Amino acid sequence: MPAHFLNADLDVFSDRDLKPLIDEIGERAFLLHSGPYTDDLPFMARYEIDSDCEPKKPETLILAFCDLIESLSPSSRSLWDSSRERVIDLGYEVSSSRDRTADRITADTLRRMSALQIHLAWTFYPPDQDSQNPTV
Repeated sequence: MPAHFLNADLDVFSDRDLKPLIDEIGERAFLLHSGPYTDDLPFMARYEIDSDCEPKKPETLILAFCDLIESLSPSSRSLWDSSRERVIDLGYEVSSSRDRTADRITADTLRRMSALQIHLAWTFYPPDQDSQNPTV
């Protein structure tokens, strides 16, 4: 089995309190974690977003995050713009298979991400050992 796309997280890192941004986003995205990060970047928020499409695709989730950020009020958008780092991290579970996995992010989506100053990252997780070794 090739690598399997799991999720897309949006991480926001700031030296300003992100609570107003977190409050405005509310339930439009699932807040996985918020709080202290480092002395240099004391505030962070990590989100996942749901999508109605199945199967979930990286580009669909990226576009949902872009829609969310573009819809923010001026004060929350200012807080977003002043944050020091914004990253969408695409998570994949890898396998020992040599099969190839290919996902595509279009130029239009990359332009939207760039306008919002969002970096793109990938995280590759080892296979879930429980699914590899089922009990009999």
